[in-house]
Amino acid sequence: MYRSPVCKQSTLTHTTHAVPAEDLKAAQGLLKEELDKWEAYLQGHEFLVGHSFTAADAAVWPFLALLARFGLRLAEHWPSVAQYYNRLKIRQSAQKTWPPHWKDSDDKTWLNSF
Repeated sequence: MYRSPVCKQSTLTHTTHAVPAEDLKAAQGLLKEELDKWEAYLQGHEFLVGHSFTAADAAVWPFLALLARFGLRLAEHWPSVAQYYNRLKIRQSAQKTWPPHWKDSDDKTWLNSF
């Protein structure tokens, strides 16, 4: 049903029905594992695949932006991912595709406790 841990966490966090605690905990564990991998990839690199922006970065960016928007505290647990996020969000392409309502409203707090 879920194609990635990020999709699963996002879906389970924002569903309108009760999610079994074990499903939520499992999704959080998968998301943590995935972000730990991203953290390892990014240590010593500006981008996921070396020192220039590639399709890998373009593919990851929407999920990372969504997690940050939902309140995931990247800098606290994944400092390299947080630095990467900050590098990507100032790119012209990111600014042009940023949802307009995100520019005029505060980030959510749904993932603050993660």
